[in-house]
Amino acid sequence: MFFATTTLNLALLVLWPAAPGGARVSPPAPLLRARRGVLDPFFRAVLATRLNHARTRISYFADSVTNMDIVTHPLRQLFTHNALDGGPGWLPPGSFRLWTRHRGVKVSSSGWRFRSIMGPTTTLRRYGYGGLITHAPDGGGQTTYSFRHPQKNRLLRFGFITHPYGGRVRVTVDHRPLGSFTTRGPRGGYGSVVLRYSGAFTHLRLYNSGVRFTHLSDVSVEGRGGGVIVDSLGIVGSRLLHHLLKDQGHWYHALERFSPHLLLFHFGLNDSSSFYTEAMSQRATRFLKGIPCRGQTCSCLVVGVTDRVVRRRGTYQTTPQTYQATRFYRSLADRSGCAFFETQRAMGGERAAIQWYKSTPKLIYGDLEHLTPKGGARLASLLHGALMRAYGRRYKRQRTARRSKPHPMRCPFSPPPLPGSKPAPEGKRSLSGSDSRHHLSTNSPTASR
Repeated sequence: MFFATTTLNLALLVLWPAAPGGARVSPPAPLLRARRGVLDPFFRAVLATRLNHARTRISYFADSVTNMDIVTHPLRQLFTHNALDGGPGWLPPGSFRLWTRHRGVKVSSSGWRFRSIMGPTTTLRRYGYGGLITHAPDGGGQTTYSFRHPQKNRLLRFGFITHPYGGRVRVTVDHRPLGSFTTRGPRGGYGSVVLRYSGAFTHLRLYNSGVRFTHLSDVSVEGRGGGVIVDSLGIVGSRLLHHLLKDQGHWYHALERFSPHLLLFHFGLNDSSSFYTEAMSQRATRFLKGIPCRGQTCSCLVVGVTDRVVRRRGTYQTTPQTYQATRFYRSLADRSGCAFFETQRAMGGERAAIQWYKSTPKLIYGDLEHLTPKGGARLASLLHGALMRAYGRRYKRQRTARRSKPHPMRCPFSPPPLPGSKPAPEGKRSLSGSDSRHHLSTNSPTASR
């Protein structure tokens, strides 16, 4: 142990050179800021999935930065590489044009009218889990989900807003009837129904029968045997302010039904500078602090804004609003007890958007705001790597404190190895495929004896 520690210290001296005057330059701060214990509920779920094939659910609330599933899709692939696929997860009750899509599912619908957290607002301000509801005032609303890959042994979860004159919704799988449920109940309540299907299917269809008050809000396709689920809950043009205006008690109740283990909030692309006030910070802090499962069964993570630039006097510079938004969301995460991911610094810091635009292939579009699919995959890799490094440090501290048999520290959701790369030696296992320089030395059980 002494020799391993000495070797590590010598390596650190080489990696971080001395500054002018003889002072040592401190290593860079981690991209993921989190107090001790903030991410423990998520890490426990990750470990349970690794050992017992339990379910781990990640819900990603965002604006157009995740449009076309460019961030959530690669993040889903990274988490499900060495674990069971938990299914597509949350889906909208209809083909809402502002939803950020799911690459594995095509949604088509007719006869529905939509209302979302962005408007038009409802009287009770209740929009289910994903911030979107549908209703068919004249009857005849129907939605068809076409899956890219066959779904087998799935749980079908349906969420709706109850009404004393609620209607009946019928569900078919590959043109075969599966079951039905009614939305009747107290006005404005949240109801959910779970149907099970053991076979394989590629098409799911639901439709309402009769002219009744049928308000659907959530559809979720989940694996019955556990696995990892990454919900794509982005709405183009949305802001964190829109989530603050909805009925929070109703959303907390819907949150209890879905039982996520990690809640990600990624906003800021549509914010104005007038949003970053102390009053709005206090309001958002109350919203995040009020999440019932936070610190017990779920963790909260605020993702910072991406780098944005503006041209001034012939040169591009990072906008002052980018730094203002980063400070606002970092302070919000600290005050509400959530973790924070430094997106702008992970991209490269000052003028990072220009470097991403000049790279081959391009990682950001010409508007210097929205990421390309390759850029979304890069951001997902950076976020995944930061989470898995924090996961490794967490269980390394626990193993050291208990002085027990070393736990295998192999990353439970590591990405596939790069073509032509050599596997890591048995004594050093990489915690994240996004940065192969970070290794954790573990002793084998034979050596410890």
